[in-house]
Amino acid sequence: LMTGRVLSSSEAGGAAHWSEEEAWALQAQYYWEGEAGESRALCGKVVDNIKRGDVIRSSVAYDPSSGVLTASIQCSGRASSIRSERPFPDGDPPQFASWRHFFQAGEAGEAGRGAFGRPTMCVEYKGDCDLRTLCGPLPFDVRS
Repeated sequence: LMTGRVLSSSEAGGAAHWSEEEAWALQAQYYWEGEAGESRALCGKVVDNIKRGDVIRSSVAYDPSSGVLTASIQCSGRASSIRSERPFPDGDPPQFASWRHFFQAGEAGEAGRGAFGRPTMCVEYKGDCDLRTLCGPLPFDVRS
């Protein structure tokens, strides 16, 4: 969920690009920093004109047979999605062959307990703003 100057697109190699969003918009994204600290991303299409009262649904699906992650976010029949074959896909050589390899490495490092994750909602904004000020005008309710 985003507004203002936001990450909005990416090139096939992961180069990230920003644009101005005048109204609330949403987008499926996978963001990481490259080896030199540069912004890298995999971005779905921007879904704009999100309004108060709109229901937003997101999902992240992992296919263990292929090792691929698919993330999507949708609102009022409009959707943005990405398909990621491995984490940090611009690495040369790749740090991980697939998400399956990444999860297996995490499980091995955590004494067999497996990966731990929590669903999150990211609101992108610019400026020095405390949480109370940010949440005041935010026109959305977060429901699980």
